Amino acid sequence: MNETAKEITSDSVNTETKVKVKSEDAGIIKTLWDMGIQFFKFGLIGVLNTGISYTITNVGFYVFKINPQISNLLAFAITVLISFALNNRYVFNQDEKKEEKKEKKKILKPLLKVYVSYSVTGIFLTGILIYVGEDILGIEHYLVTLGCIVVSVPINFMLNK
Repeated sequence: MNETAKEITSDSVNTETKVKVKSEDAGIIKTLWDMGIQFFKFGLIGVLNTGISYTITNVGFYVFKINPQISNLLAFAITVLISFALNNRYVFNQDEKKEEKKEKKKILKPLLKVYVSYSVTGIFLTGILIYVGEDILGIEHYLVTLGCIVVSVPINFMLNK
């Protein structure tokens, strides 16, 4: 092979490699962008749910005079269901349009998984924090529930990653 042919072959390989690398970089950037958008949507739903949970637990306690643990349990049951429905609809369904019909048939298993994972913080940890904060330390219920949010939100995020 003469010198010109080697240069042309070498240049075409470098060009293909550069195109492949740029294509891979674009794929990674798109994946990261999509994950960022998904995380943002997840966060918005989390903020909405946190507000709903805080409202339910405090209205239950202050307005309806429900025991704080029962009020927390009620808020948990309602908001996990809301979170599951909203996240399935707006966050985690982007690449699963084809699977949507299959998933609707299998909704009980993922819902149960969500309830179990959130129960670690939503029932057990928050229950302990309410007991310690109110019964032992004498802190007002609305302040204890705010503290529970600050503690449980990052833990929920880590458990659901």
